[in-house]
Amino acid sequence: GAAIGCRLSPPSSSPSILHPPPAHHRDSLRRASARLGALEGLRGAAMPSGTAGLSALVALGVALDRLLARRNEAQDRRARWASEGTGGADPRDEDGEEEALGGGDEGDDDDDEEEEEEEADEGPLVVAVDCGTESLRVGLFRVSDGRLLASHSTGYRTIKPHSGWAEQVPSEWWNALKTSTNAAIGKLSGRHQRRARRRERQRLGQKPRDPAQPAPRRQQPHSPRRVSERPHRPSEAQRAEGFDAARREIRERIKALSIVATTCTLVPVGDFERGASDRGGFIGSLSNALLWSDVRAVKEADEIKQLDGEIVRRYTPLGVSAEWLLPKAMWLKRNRPSIYNECHSLLEMHDYLCLCLTRKRIASANTAIQRGFYDSRPRREGPVDSGSRWPGALFDRLGMNDLKPKLAKVINVGDKVGTITPRVAVELGLRSDDGSASLSEAKMKAQGDSDGVDAKKTTNGVEVICGGGDAFVGALGMGVVSSGQLGLMTGSSNVLVGFVKGADVEGEEHKPQRRRLHQRGVFGPFPGCVLPNLELLEAGQPSTGSMMQWLRELLGGVSFTELDRKAAQISIGCKGLMILDCFQGSRTPYVDSKARGVMIGLTLATTPAMIYRAMLEAIAYGTRSALEGIEYGLADADHKERFVKELVVVGGATRSEFFMQLYADVLGCKLVTLTSPDAAMLSAAVVASAGCGLSGLSLSRTAEKFVKRGRCYLPDAKAHSSYTTIFKHYVQMHPKLKSLMHRMISDNK
Repeated sequence: GAAIGCRLSPPSSSPSILHPPPAHHRDSLRRASARLGALEGLRGAAMPSGTAGLSALVALGVALDRLLARRNEAQDRRARWASEGTGGADPRDEDGEEEALGGGDEGDDDDDEEEEEEEADEGPLVVAVDCGTESLRVGLFRVSDGRLLASHSTGYRTIKPHSGWAEQVPSEWWNALKTSTNAAIGKLSGRHQRRARRRERQRLGQKPRDPAQPAPRRQQPHSPRRVSERPHRPSEAQRAEGFDAARREIRERIKALSIVATTCTLVPVGDFERGASDRGGFIGSLSNALLWSDVRAVKEADEIKQLDGEIVRRYTPLGVSAEWLLPKAMWLKRNRPSIYNECHSLLEMHDYLCLCLTRKRIASANTAIQRGFYDSRPRREGPVDSGSRWPGALFDRLGMNDLKPKLAKVINVGDKVGTITPRVAVELGLRSDDGSASLSEAKMKAQGDSDGVDAKKTTNGVEVICGGGDAFVGALGMGVVSSGQLGLMTGSSNVLVGFVKGADVEGEEHKPQRRRLHQRGVFGPFPGCVLPNLELLEAGQPSTGSMMQWLRELLGGVSFTELDRKAAQISIGCKGLMILDCFQGSRTPYVDSKARGVMIGLTLATTPAMIYRAMLEAIAYGTRSALEGIEYGLADADHKERFVKELVVVGGATRSEFFMQLYADVLGCKLVTLTSPDAAMLSAAVVASAGCGLSGLSLSRTAEKFVKRGRCYLPDAKAHSSYTTIFKHYVQMHPKLKSLMHRMISDNK
């Protein structure tokens, strides 16, 4: 056990409330004094003796009894919140913990910095969901200014049964979504409850306590102070009632939800409409999901690359990545035929979660275009049914003519998917379980279509708005919304995205610009996959942050802060140590799923800090290689100036000032960070706010309103020159080692 916040004070001059002990208790007194002396000795203070010592001991016991009683009350509250889906965390507290041990009445008087701001915290809210590689994060955003009010993150596992394989369990996504949504709503509700209590105290004329001063001692029952003069302290029942009222208010203000997720993370789903895989509010999958970083379908990707067709060459003539939808679908059909044949829908992670929320089977245009060869180009004959835009001819040539029925109807980013079903709304904490959810579900099944039931009567009308890939729709959260802008999203992988003007037209010959981009391994341009009339460019590295995390675990879990501190003491170039950052294949510029990581220059003097810094440099070199590929494609043939003058950077790398300055020195351009801690989650808030019409603006205008710029990093000319010399060696590593790496992969299957 522990006593938090207790202190042993010297005896006061006032008479003790205890009577002097009788003689036969003197032995007990000596023993108690000895125990108390041991406790006080730990603090290095003098030990009061005699009656005063016993008084202090009794006072300590009373304080401990009170603390234990409050702890039990706190445990009861945690159990109640756990039963309501918050994972056991008290949703009244921002950090998921008690304000103080046992309820924290004194802590109520402490005004947090966030709560001291008397902002107009009213108006509609949206739920933004960011499904990353390692965790799912839910945020509540205010539509009026795009401010994040509360968030919660829940992790899940990645299973790696073989080299190049990566799987996740969809039920863990769903549990993470429920836990994070309930907790985020609970945190914001608790903050509103505390603000309401503070306003009530102000109304009663009670001044808030100065946080710098110690908490006042509680009045004893014998205190002559009148009850009417004591500060108003709500009972536990009143606190719970106030929290429930605040939570109802938050629920009523939530109007829309949008999701961004990893891509291409593929989920095979059975015929959920017949209940084949329907378990409550969750729609089960037929197997684990193939994570975006899974490159087991290397053989299938090579087969697609060998085909001589305009569809294959449209976005990436250098090769199709084994990460994409078609190679993975081919692998499933050949190696898991029972799962493939039973599969009713092959869905991306985003589309799968939308299905669980709304029972609507859709596919985001963002991922369909970028990962599934979906043809979004304007047609001279006019619009056609979206189902015919899947490449049926390519599927037939690959023996995948049965794939098209398994792919859902495509809708654009920002379109409405549907409303959250009543049962799911209860699971997510978006409505209370008053028994009407089951009745509403029964009505839906009786009518055969959830559209036949008024959503405002069955739920609070929370609309699900179509999002897409976290790195690509995430451009909105970076403020990259016009032609010529580029953004870098860092994390487990790095993705470089940007937009160019104009929409390609079906039948038009390949532009010289497109050919130049493809020569450097840049994917795209993908027309209309995020914003209308803009084509998206994509380049990236599959293993960046994941590679650093791998090294950190090998070193026993040492903090990145400590690694940064030691790496800063090492000179540029790491004394000849160089790393090829292809630990999970290469995306740009080589499009090589068989590539693997390489270290060159190891000696007996090599230290872990050198390896860590070499990894940082390798990641920055890989980003520079991708950036130069985009510059080469967008610039004219005789253009000599740098095309990219500024790069917006978001994600995990921005937490390290050392890494960001190293990045700027290697790239040789200005780096701009943002004030938002999570651009991907902010992009989901942009989509939700604009898609349901709450912002009253387009996607790009809403993004410009929500995104706020932060710190900038400028390159050092001398360091950039040194890195450029080493970069010339880096770009030779893959071409010279490619054949050896491929042979080693073949010999070690």
